Amino acid sequence: MKNLENYGVQELSIVETQRTNGGIWPLVRAAVAVAFWHWDNWDDIKAGFERAQQ
Repeated sequence: MKNLENYGVQELSIVETQRTNGGIWPLVRAAVAVAFWHWDNWDDIKAGFERAQQ
């Protein structure tokens, strides 16, 4: 860990990890959900773009 601290990476304490747990993870889960939705509907989305370009 000391080598990483030389590059600006610091070890998170348990308190800091718990504090960020509520803030970033809902955003990550939402981004993953949106990505999966787009993945499932990609054919419909692509067809819509192709119709718009014609």
